[in-house]
Amino acid sequence: MHAMASEEGVHPGATRAKVLDWLEFAWKVSSREIKPDTFLRDINNATLKEHFGCTQWRVSDLYILGRQDKLLPYLHHVAFGSVLQTVQDSFAGAHASRETSAPSGMCQDTGLAQPRRIVEFHTYGAQDGGLHDEQDSREAMTRMNAAEKWPDAVEATRNLSRFYEDRAKWSEVQPYMQCLFELAVERNDSSPGEQYRRR
Repeated sequence: MHAMASEEGVHPGATRAKVLDWLEFAWKVSSREIKPDTFLRDINNATLKEHFGCTQWRVSDLYILGRQDKLLPYLHHVAFGSVLQTVQDSFAGAHASRETSAPSGMCQDTGLAQPRRIVEFHTYGAQDGGLHDEQDSREAMTRMNAAEKWPDAVEATRNLSRFYEDRAKWSEVQPYMQCLFELAVERNDSSPGEQYRRR
């Protein structure tokens, strides 16, 4: 959910697969392809089965446990917010390291510009909390020169909002999500990230 690895030494492909599983689930809830009363154990998704396969939880329990009376009509909005949380986190330096410049191409089958690729997913356990939080700030996320182009996190949010407004199904969004989390050729297993490590 936070676009980070769960522990040190995890291959970035394994983390990417879990992130994309989460995004598929969250998008399908936001697009109403998965209904609020669906049992999590019944959803064909490896990461959900790993974490919720033995539970009695439904989709609404995961997102709005104890608030179904007031929030159930807005569940698709809550799920979309969780999509944005994951994607935006992936552009925060303490969550993941990305290449310094984006490839010059477009995301396949989308017509949307390809963002900087992921070099490493970080882990939180050995990070300095203050350094981590600074990277989550608006200032850190929008540091690039807006005269050149929108910051990656803003551009991704704008594109996903358009998909959401159009009620796009996962099959339409999936190529862009895969592109947002494309791995760099030179990539590393997970670590706290040297500049964020607690001293």
